[in-house]
Amino acid sequence: MAFKIAIVDDEKSVREAIEIGLTASRQFLCVGSYRDGTEALQAIPKAKPDLTIMDIRMPKMSGIECTRRLRVLCPKLRIVMYTGHTDVHSVLRSLMAGCDGYLAKAEGLPTLTAAVRSFLRMQ
Repeated sequence: MAFKIAIVDDEKSVREAIEIGLTASRQFLCVGSYRDGTEALQAIPKAKPDLTIMDIRMPKMSGIECTRRLRVLCPKLRIVMYTGHTDVHSVLRSLMAGCDGYLAKAEGLPTLTAAVRSFLRMQ
């Protein structure tokens, strides 16, 4: 059985690359791809993914605020920040909002895939 993943990033090319990279292994099924936190907040509770990959800086609602709100709606959902923001302030705000992990986009897709597998094993 494949783990269900949702992707939240304002850049379509990033969402597509993550989806292609993760679903190629057939261990993961993308149940939603969203361009901002507002869209994700409405759809993710219905899609019921096992894990969400979240960017921080997006229009309408940041990934940090979306994480804070999803934590209330979906307390068992794993959320991994995958962002270009690696400053301490962004990391701390993300962790305080309730994310389970934090990865820099510079780490690349292989590192993200390994981290997703690791987080899902922790369930």
